[in-house]
Amino acid sequence: MMKILLIPILCLTFISAACSSAEHGRLEPLEVEETEFGTISTYYQEEDITDIETGPISIEVAKIIVSSADVEKEEAQVLTSDEESEQVAFMLFVSTKDENILFSPDHLTLETSKGEIIQKPDDYLSDTVDIQYLEEREVPRRITYPVQESEAAELNEVSLNIKAPTDLEGNALDEDTTLTIDLTTSP
Repeated sequence: MMKILLIPILCLTFISAACSSAEHGRLEPLEVEETEFGTISTYYQEEDITDIETGPISIEVAKIIVSSADVEKEEAQVLTSDEESEQVAFMLFVSTKDENILFSPDHLTLETSKGEIIQKPDDYLSDTVDIQYLEEREVPRRITYPVQESEAAELNEVSLNIKAPTDLEGNALDEDTTLTIDLTTSP
């Protein structure tokens, strides 16, 4: 009789623990990788997200990764200024046929569910998306946003805000676009 009661009680305990974690807004790591540089924890990863057209630019959002890295002290001095870093990274394929426009990392901002707005991707951790480096063929670009005001595990949602490209006089060639990704659902 005791065994019969114990199984439902354990199930309820696990369910309430899972709900409690979700209620507190913390993601559980999908993967924890030990590397020679330190520990990398991935909290969210999704591929083949969407295609976005803005003016003469096509953007394929191929992947998003939300992660944290606890880097060994010696490596932190080489890689970044911090031993611990939280980041949101996107893999984009950006292409255009028009070279007479303005489009740069300043056109890509990130907003988190914690209210943090990161004005542009980190120059050191990202590939460039300046128009002079884009071609008709799609080339993969990694853009990375270091999150400063919260932990990666605390993020419930992120929004990639894409400011429309402009002509050489600064006139917008389309409407601005926002891609919002819910990090609490499984891809």
